[in-house]
Amino acid sequence: MLDRLNALKAIKTDSEQTTDPAKQEELAEARAKRVEIDGRAQFFALRGRWSWTIIIWISVLIVFNIASRTFLAGISLLVFVADQSLVLLTE
Repeated sequence: MLDRLNALKAIKTDSEQTTDPAKQEELAEARAKRVEIDGRAQFFALRGRWSWTIIIWISVLIVFNIASRTFLAGISLLVFVADQSLVLLTE
């Protein structure tokens, strides 16, 4: 019984052994297109991973800044009343 993988191998082997210049040129163009398509797919996958990494990193930084400032203000290490520029804005 002939399965799909063996059929594809036979087609590829037969195609690579041909001496027809037109067919060889078409095969070269097909390989170039395949490289282009695979490259674009890898680029978009990588861009997606980097986008999510940056989104998560910025979110963590925002949460850390909010939490750390809240904690420091809660234990009175960060006092905004002592800052004269803030006092002038409230008067």
